[in-house]
Amino acid sequence: MSAWPLILLCVVIEIALELCYKVAANRAAGIDDHFLTALKQPLAWLGMALWLAETLIWVRVLETTALSVAYPIMSLVYLGIPMASAWVLKERLSLQHALASGLIASGVALIALAGTTA
Repeated sequence: MSAWPLILLCVVIEIALELCYKVAANRAAGIDDHFLTALKQPLAWLGMALWLAETLIWVRVLETTALSVAYPIMSLVYLGIPMASAWVLKERLSLQHALASGLIASGVALIALAGTTA
Protein backbone atom coordinates (compact mmCIF):
# COMPACT_ATOMS: atom_id res chain seq x y z
CA MET A 1 0.00 0.00 0.00
CA SER A 2 1.20 3.49 -0.82
CA ALA A 3 2.09 5.68 2.13
CA TRP A 4 0.41 8.69 0.53
CA PRO A 5 -3.08 8.14 2.00
CA LEU A 6 -1.64 7.76 5.50
CA ILE A 7 0.61 10.81 5.14
CA LEU A 8 -2.31 12.89 3.90
CA LEU A 9 -4.43 11.56 6.77
CA CYS A 10 -1.73 12.78 9.17
CA VAL A 11 -1.88 16.21 7.49
CA VAL A 12 -5.67 16.38 7.88
CA ILE A 13 -5.50 15.23 11.51
CA GLU A 14 -2.79 17.81 12.28
CA ILE A 15 -4.93 20.59 10.81
CA ALA A 16 -7.96 19.43 12.81
CA LEU A 17 -6.06 19.18 16.08
CA GLU A 18 -4.58 22.66 15.68
CA LEU A 19 -8.06 24.06 15.08
CA CYS A 20 -9.26 22.28 18.23
CA TYR A 21 -6.43 23.79 20.26
CA LYS A 22 -7.07 27.28 18.86
CA VAL A 23 -10.79 27.21 19.63
CA ALA A 24 -10.09 25.92 23.16
CA ALA A 25 -7.49 28.65 23.66
CA ASN A 26 -9.88 31.33 22.37
CA ARG A 27 -12.54 30.20 24.82
CA ALA A 28 -10.05 30.49 27.69
CA ALA A 29 -8.58 33.85 26.62
CA GLY A 30 -8.83 36.58 29.21
CA ILE A 31 -9.56 34.20 32.06
CA ASP A 32 -7.06 34.35 34.93
CA ASP A 33 -6.25 30.66 34.94
CA HIS A 34 -6.43 30.37 31.16
CA PHE A 35 -4.21 27.29 30.85
CA LEU A 36 -6.36 25.17 33.16
CA THR A 37 -9.51 26.63 31.63
CA ALA A 38 -8.29 25.65 28.17
CA LEU A 39 -7.58 22.13 29.41
CA LYS A 40 -11.18 21.86 30.59
CA GLN A 41 -12.44 22.48 27.07
CA PRO A 42 -13.66 19.32 25.30
CA LEU A 43 -11.97 20.52 22.11
CA ALA A 44 -8.60 20.55 23.88
CA TRP A 45 -9.11 16.91 24.78
CA LEU A 46 -10.24 16.11 21.25
CA GLY A 47 -7.05 17.78 20.02
CA MET A 48 -4.97 15.57 22.31
CA ALA A 49 -6.80 12.44 21.13
CA LEU A 50 -6.18 13.46 17.52
CA TRP A 51 -2.50 13.99 18.33
CA LEU A 52 -2.29 10.44 19.68
CA ALA A 53 -4.04 9.04 16.61
CA GLU A 54 -1.72 10.99 14.32
CA THR A 55 1.33 9.71 16.18
CA LEU A 56 0.24 6.10 15.75
CA ILE A 57 -0.45 6.60 12.05
CA TRP A 58 2.85 8.46 11.61
CA VAL A 59 4.82 5.55 13.07
CA ARG A 60 3.10 3.30 10.52
CA VAL A 61 4.09 5.70 7.73
CA LEU A 62 7.71 5.67 8.84
CA GLU A 63 7.82 1.87 8.64
CA THR A 64 7.63 2.08 4.85
CA THR A 65 8.64 5.62 3.93
CA ALA A 66 11.89 7.53 4.12
CA LEU A 67 11.72 10.27 6.74
CA SER A 68 13.44 12.60 4.28
CA VAL A 69 10.39 12.21 2.02
CA ALA A 70 7.52 11.83 4.50
CA TYR A 71 8.35 14.74 6.77
CA PRO A 72 8.56 17.40 4.06
CA ILE A 73 5.17 16.25 2.77
CA MET A 74 3.81 17.03 6.23
CA SER A 75 4.58 20.65 5.39
CA LEU A 76 1.23 20.61 3.60
CA VAL A 77 0.02 21.50 7.09
CA TYR A 78 1.47 24.97 6.42
CA LEU A 79 -0.88 25.21 3.47
CA GLY A 80 -3.89 23.62 5.14
CA ILE A 81 -3.89 25.44 8.47
CA PRO A 82 -4.10 28.95 6.99
CA MET A 83 -6.87 27.80 4.65
CA ALA A 84 -8.75 26.07 7.48
CA SER A 85 -8.31 28.98 9.88
CA ALA A 86 -9.61 31.39 7.23
CA TRP A 87 -12.61 29.14 6.61
CA VAL A 88 -13.40 27.97 10.15
CA LEU A 89 -12.04 30.79 12.33
CA LYS A 90 -12.61 33.62 9.82
CA GLU A 91 -8.96 34.70 10.03
CA ARG A 92 -7.67 36.92 7.24
CA LEU A 93 -4.80 35.83 5.03
CA SER A 94 -2.42 38.24 3.35
CA LEU A 95 -1.18 37.98 -0.22
CA GLN A 96 2.28 37.04 1.12
CA HIS A 97 0.71 34.21 3.08
CA ALA A 98 -1.03 32.92 -0.04
CA LEU A 99 2.17 33.15 -2.10
CA ALA A 100 4.19 31.37 0.58
CA SER A 101 1.59 28.62 0.72
CA GLY A 102 1.93 28.21 -3.03
CA LEU A 103 5.69 27.84 -2.69
CA ILE A 104 5.23 25.17 -0.03
CA ALA A 105 2.80 23.27 -2.24
CA SER A 106 5.33 23.45 -5.10
CA GLY A 107 8.04 22.03 -2.87
CA VAL A 108 5.81 19.17 -1.79
CA ALA A 109 5.04 18.41 -5.43
CA LEU A 110 8.77 18.19 -6.22
CA ILE A 111 9.33 15.80 -3.31
CA ALA A 112 6.36 13.71 -4.41
CA LEU A 113 7.93 13.26 -7.84
CA ALA A 114 10.94 11.64 -6.16
CA GLY A 115 8.83 8.85 -4.62
CA THR A 116 8.16 7.71 -1.06
CA THR A 117 10.08 4.47 -0.63
CA ALA A 118 12.17 3.96 2.50
